[in-house]
Amino acid sequence: MAKESKLSFGEMDLMSIGMVLEHIELYFEMKHPKDDNGKGTVRKATQADINALKI
Repeated sequence: MAKESKLSFGEMDLMSIGMVLEHIELYFEMKHPKDDNGKGTVRKATQADINALKI
């Protein structure tokens, strides 16, 4: 495959690593959408959240 595409194995590795990183970034953005300001949304902690942290 490397001879057919005229790419070295290092170049092919970099391309595949880049594709994996793009998929990870897309997955993270889907799981944690940003609001209009470009920052992640933060919600205020409820009493149930505080109680869950207590041991």
